[in-house]
Amino acid sequence: MGVASAPGYARTWAFTARRWPELHPLTLPDRAPGVLTASPGGHRLLLINTHGHVWTWTGRDWQSYPTLGAPADGNRSWIGATLNAATDLTHHQIVLLITGSNTDDQTWTLHGDLWTRYPTP
Repeated sequence: MGVASAPGYARTWAFTARRWPELHPLTLPDRAPGVLTASPGGHRLLLINTHGHVWTWTGRDWQSYPTLGAPADGNRSWIGATLNAATDLTHHQIVLLITGSNTDDQTWTLHGDLWTRYPTP
């Protein structure tokens, strides 16, 4: 068994109704705490991490999901921040809430590949 290391985890697991087999993708997301949510179409799993990077699971591998206007200001991480995300199927977007003692609470949406902060500063 592997041990989680800070920051973030570097292993991928899948639940198959009875057990958790470890998967061995060729590409791993950068190691940082993050949150998983479904894509707006519900066909992909997205990982958003505290570096402001978005990754998608292809079913076999992790793939970078390029976005514009990333919330983390040019890859500056939110040290100590907590990310919460939900998929808004009605508006075809991801809603991301960032909270923490070292950052102002922020709400962002990801629509397609564009991040927007609310309310707009």
